[in-house]
Amino acid sequence: MKNTAKCPKCNGNNIVLVEGKSLKYGAGSVVLTGPTYFNVSPIDRYICLDCGYVEHWASKSSIEKIEKSNLYKKVKPVEEK
Repeated sequence: MKNTAKCPKCNGNNIVLVEGKSLKYGAGSVVLTGPTYFNVSPIDRYICLDCGYVEHWASKSSIEKIEKSNLYKKVKPVEEK
């Protein structure tokens, strides 16, 4: 939706952007990247107002912070049988 302005689920084009930001007391659309809520990275949300589908997007700088934080485990691919 970010790149096409079209919903991949319903093909709707009634899309809104909710920009990621950190609010008081840890509220907002963020990912924790350190030991306190002063260490966060914003995550933008694109919402289809026709069907309710939501996509979350992190900027390159947010991705770098998340990767360096070592707070999250990387998902390993599942081997096919």
